[in-house]
Amino acid sequence: MEIEFAGAKVAQTGKLISLSAHSTQATNSMDQPKEIVPVETALQNVSNHMHHTLPGYSIQVIQIDEQ
Repeated sequence: MEIEFAGAKVAQTGKLISLSAHSTQATNSMDQPKEIVPVETALQNVSNHMHHTLPGYSIQVIQIDEQ
């Protein structure tokens, strides 16, 4: 996926929050309550134009501050 923030001055770092599973049938259960949980990672070298690959069966939020 190509992401462009035209005209914005973005900070060089950000945060990626990802929720993913191995299949559409994956779920949390009483036995495995943390099978699917949000994972936060730091993003480095953020710019106005970025390329980001989304893994299958995932929802991702990219949080980037404006300078």
